[in-house]
Amino acid sequence: MSNVRFDMISVGRGRILAKEAGTDRIFHLVMDELFRTYRVTGPDCDLGLTPGRHEDPPVPGFYMKLDPEFFRPGAADLTVPPGAARDYAEHPASLRLPVFAELLKLEATDLMLVLQQPRVWYLVDARSPLMITGPDDLRVSEADFRDIFTEARLREILQAVVDGYAEQLRLAVRGRSEDELRRALGSLSTDQLRGLVEDEIRDRAGDWVAETAVEVFRGLIDALLTAVRDWLRDVAAPLVAQAVGEAIGPAIIGPLASAMRRQIEQEGFGALLVPGNGLLLLTLYNLRRSDALRSAPGGRLALHPAKALEALTGMPGVEPLDEAIAELMLRARRRAVEAPPGGWSDGLPTPNQPPHWLPTYEHIRYERADGSAPQPRYGIQFSEVLDIGVGYSHWSEHWQSHFGGEIHSLLATRPAFQQERYNLMQYRFLNGPVMDGDAFNDGTTNFYLLVRLGKVEEAQAVQRQRFAILWIDEQTYFTQRWRLLHPTADVLGDLFSLAHTIKDNPTWFPYSDETFWQERYWSPFDDELITEDSRMVVRRQIVAVTGYDPDRGTHEIYTICFNYGVSDYTWRWRRYPSAEQVLIDREHAQDRDPTYPDTVPTGPADAYVLVNTLDMRDDTTLQVRGTMRLGVVAPPNPPPRPDPAPALRPVRWVQRYLPADGRHVPRPYQLTGGKPAVGFGHPWDVVSEEAYRRADRYYQFGVYTDSIDSRCQYYSVELLPGDDGTVPTLADVTGAVWRNGWDDGSGYADCGSAPTPAGRLDINTVNFAWTLAHDADDPAYIDVGSGKLLRNRRCLPTISMYERTTRFKLLQRDPLGLIAVFADKRDDELQPASDLPREIVLTEDFEHSTVPDEWEQETGGVAKPPPVTTPRTIRLLVRSNTRLVHPPVVTKARVMRVKGQGKHGLRVTFWTPQDENEVCRNIWQVSLAGVDASGVLPIFQRVRFPSFVRQGQPTAPLPLDHTGELGDTWRYEWVWEDIDKEMAARIDRLCTPAGHIDYATSLWFEDVVGHVSTADLLVFE
Repeated sequence: MSNVRFDMISVGRGRILAKEAGTDRIFHLVMDELFRTYRVTGPDCDLGLTPGRHEDPPVPGFYMKLDPEFFRPGAADLTVPPGAARDYAEHPASLRLPVFAELLKLEATDLMLVLQQPRVWYLVDARSPLMITGPDDLRVSEADFRDIFTEARLREILQAVVDGYAEQLRLAVRGRSEDELRRALGSLSTDQLRGLVEDEIRDRAGDWVAETAVEVFRGLIDALLTAVRDWLRDVAAPLVAQAVGEAIGPAIIGPLASAMRRQIEQEGFGALLVPGNGLLLLTLYNLRRSDALRSAPGGRLALHPAKALEALTGMPGVEPLDEAIAELMLRARRRAVEAPPGGWSDGLPTPNQPPHWLPTYEHIRYERADGSAPQPRYGIQFSEVLDIGVGYSHWSEHWQSHFGGEIHSLLATRPAFQQERYNLMQYRFLNGPVMDGDAFNDGTTNFYLLVRLGKVEEAQAVQRQRFAILWIDEQTYFTQRWRLLHPTADVLGDLFSLAHTIKDNPTWFPYSDETFWQERYWSPFDDELITEDSRMVVRRQIVAVTGYDPDRGTHEIYTICFNYGVSDYTWRWRRYPSAEQVLIDREHAQDRDPTYPDTVPTGPADAYVLVNTLDMRDDTTLQVRGTMRLGVVAPPNPPPRPDPAPALRPVRWVQRYLPADGRHVPRPYQLTGGKPAVGFGHPWDVVSEEAYRRADRYYQFGVYTDSIDSRCQYYSVELLPGDDGTVPTLADVTGAVWRNGWDDGSGYADCGSAPTPAGRLDINTVNFAWTLAHDADDPAYIDVGSGKLLRNRRCLPTISMYERTTRFKLLQRDPLGLIAVFADKRDDELQPASDLPREIVLTEDFEHSTVPDEWEQETGGVAKPPPVTTPRTIRLLVRSNTRLVHPPVVTKARVMRVKGQGKHGLRVTFWTPQDENEVCRNIWQVSLAGVDASGVLPIFQRVRFPSFVRQGQPTAPLPLDHTGELGDTWRYEWVWEDIDKEMAARIDRLCTPAGHIDYATSLWFEDVVGHVSTADLLVFE
């Protein structure tokens, strides 16, 4: 990398994407180890968690890409990385490694596994693989089947099969027919033959002559008959059998081809039943003949993967069939995509062809060493990269509604399964009992490019769109190339993506019908609202692009949530904050301290916004730079402009990606196909540049706490009497960590239908175990009948997928009461425990006490031994499970100073569109603070109940299409009285419009599981 110079760098949540200057080569890097576990065993490794350890051993992250050396002659340098052959205590991120390792050993596909090391640059290899078949290739129609498999084509295929198996067929038929002929001829009786000859002599001569002749020649006749019989058996039979063996092949081809063609005409795909069974038998024959499949002790089957591959790929006579299948697949692909005006040329579209209306080029070509049989693969052509971005969701981070995404691959329903989440069911079977969001959230990473389409010399040519966003998943083998960011337009050949599912099944998703995506989707790229000055920002899976609407004469922001498994229904737009719009030099727009144009700090306007400095924080807060005369346009109601006007000061405007209620504007059912008439309208906030930089040090903007330790679910629980008949107090249980179940390392054992042991939670589901048991006598064979491929999770000693036990914390959350949350955030993705309510037993756990504080700051540190003490045990009734994905929903909040008669007070009010039951879960605590150079300036932290009182009770829920402000029935209020002078002085300094700007004073809300959020609008009076 010493000779590589980057001209673009994008950072997102521990992932870095960079573009090499002067090229389209993209590199990526991960800053930290993605996963850690408690034990690693295997080649060159034996790491366990013991007191005195310096860290938990990491689990390598990995991705799959094209193997660039696969088609080169000779053996590969390395097929299976050593890290892929290790055992990581069944950490979910490592479960597939044994299967992938076996696949790589076979060297059967052009796929390679990259074990990603932290702080190491990797090149994004966007070249299309050859040995991959997409779902569109397999959607063969009966009409094409009938059309391609003509009698002549069937004769050709059968002739190839007969030629391929000619010697085996000849030997088999000859041997069988010779045995039958020998048996038949050898069984002829000499007496029977003699009787036939004597009768013939008597018929042709008189009785005396015949009897004399018979007597004279009887011995000779017997000898002659015996010789003839032996000759027929020993000489004629083999000759006849050989002739039959040589003739059987050509003899059956014609009649069999005619019969198969008649059956195809009559039954279509139904005609495949008999040939399919024959192919299955032929496959099993080859596997047995090659010793790839054999019986293991106990009657089980054992498979030798390498021999099996050799047997299957070495089946003769398949070339004509391969050609017919390739033609079927080509026709299937042509039906799957829109054709160009003149139709497709020969061989097009390729298995992953870009849309015809995009400029393309031959990106890679596969051909034989002599140059024959070329197979090109095409990519989308672009002449300039304007911006880059990386979107990332960590495996252990659960989706929340403000992260966006109207359609989720895992959370979408399928009507055929009574609204069951079909994809999630499949995902659980393969990955365990999880309730996941953010699509396939197993470390989902996508890369994005904002590009100018076409060749350099054709950049000004008229095209359907001049600019585009291209994307590719980190698992480049499956997305195969850079694809157009669009919910349905560019999906040919990709595997398992949500976009492909949407295109094939539009009615599976809410607010859609058969024509939804063609008629209601809108893109700013189609309307030519993206220009050379546009900037792209990516965080998580949210993409924001700046553009210019010539009809309105103003710059705007366009957003969509899109990745491999998540999508919005359309792009949406929003206005910039109210200020004069200015463009900054794009080369310096993202510098930490960019030089502003002269007008911005000294111009006559009251505020300027630098539109192409748009950026987005990891918490999905949009922010943009500018200047403003503080005190002149302070939101929300600017006072009269003073004279002389104050100087312009650098500021940052900030706005949530989605409003507090998480709704998209407009709603999906309001889409028309054109640019929406309205865009997001929730307000922008503004703080000084100095205040922004201080507030920017915290993970969530406006939430001034060093760590946010939230969960997405909780269990409602009740303390039960212990063995002594007394119920523990809340103080006894809420300050500790408790565990349920314990894995003693004895391994999994199927418990069948036996009941779960008393006192333990379980999850009653089955998933694929990804366990390959090798034969004890010959490890090259895999025991396919071992019974270890499926795992009944209710038989496991604990429900956690990460640790040997499942740890909980107990929290008092009035008015809900006592709740239990997972102590380990990784367990937070588990689906709810089964068969609730039930009684369980929790045992006090001290593992958390072994973790040094230095680990939290990643500055080293040595683990401490657990304390030597007897753990306590408590009994609980676990009533129910509740999942929370919406952070606190507050549309407006107001902080008002109250003074009178020498006393100081504070009236805090907020409005939320929720009923009281929802608020009990959604808003548990309220905090107010600001920041200055010394750090956080706290004002109060108050549990909502019973301090904040609702001012009325609504008679009905709010309508779904409600807009505007909420009334008193949705208002909560608390008055803080008798504030001391020191705190009153702080409030006077921070809790004013000017104080909010200078100190980023913020009011934030926390729900019962730790989600935090600010209001859409915060007013200080």
